[in-house]
Amino acid sequence: MTNDTTTRGDDVAIARRLLTAVNERDFDEAAALLAPEYRAEWPDAEFDLAGSFAREIQMMTGLPDTLFGIDAMSSTDDGRVLVEATVTGTHTGVLELPHGVVLQPTGRAVSLQFVLLMRFVEGRLVHERLFFDHHELIHQITCAI
Repeated sequence: MTNDTTTRGDDVAIARRLLTAVNERDFDEAAALLAPEYRAEWPDAEFDLAGSFAREIQMMTGLPDTLFGIDAMSSTDDGRVLVEATVTGTHTGVLELPHGVVLQPTGRAVSLQFVLLMRFVEGRLVHERLFFDHHELIHQITCAI
């Protein structure tokens, strides 16, 4: 149970607003929907607000036309929002990944399944867990189909 004053439907709508803002590159709107204590868990690391922004910049530098296509959204029994998405983009910039992996632009298209588990408090995102396959991302970028 959360101490939040919003309803589950409100949280789903806020999650949709956040992803729409990112897709539209309205980073002021996106930032306004994040709590100062925001934390993100990526497959390889955990980040605070500043670290998460830095990681997003790295990803969008390598894949500047990144778009989150929402496949499904729902509330979980414990009040979080589950987002299933397909992330698409084109590798036209240098992509810096964890562990010193740097991928020079290949021009290849990427289409990757992505899952976000988000928790909102008082209308702002405080925690999200991202699930996606780094190996699949690297494979799509480096291997000709």
